[in-house]
Amino acid sequence: MFILISEQVYKRDRRKIANIYDAGFQFIYFDGSEGVNPPPFGINVGLAQYRVFKRLEPQPLFAEGAAKSHFSWHMLSGGNAFDIFRPEVLKEETRKWPAEEASRMRHDFTRINFGWLGYWAPGEATIGTQPDMLEYVTSIAAAWDCPHFYSFQPRGICRSSKNRGQPGGNSEMGRGQSRALAYRRTENSYRM
Repeated sequence: MFILISEQVYKRDRRKIANIYDAGFQFIYFDGSEGVNPPPFGINVGLAQYRVFKRLEPQPLFAEGAAKSHFSWHMLSGGNAFDIFRPEVLKEETRKWPAEEASRMRHDFTRINFGWLGYWAPGEATIGTQPDMLEYVTSIAAAWDCPHFYSFQPRGICRSSKNRGQPGGNSEMGRGQSRALAYRRTENSYRM
């Protein structure tokens, strides 16, 4: 189950969120943590997540959040997912942000999410997403035993020549915008 939340939603709708989760979900992702205020952020992010988490039955097999604080360690199996980097800077930004943070997250026995890898078709405005770029991020994430996601729609891959260079699928999502990712148990398997 994926939810994009602000502090007001956590307070107002935690019972509704739990009721939806209780319909058969086994994974929850807390997004929109940057909207949880006031300071101290490190306490209020985890506290807002906990107010929802404690109502979930059964407890999730695993849970993630857009932000993970020290208070969240007992709930979240991972956090701090990175948003999409454009192809021209993908490798550099991966080294600068998720790869650097992965070693620190190991100290509290959790992991980060290496991000939402977008797809851009090659064109005048961009070199486009190349196979070696996806391989690069995938291999570094695997070395740290961390997940990452590909964020594109099949129709974004096969674009006409007049649309080349435009982001494919959901590639222009900014921090805090909605990402649909939901797992539901079905016949002993997980479907996305």
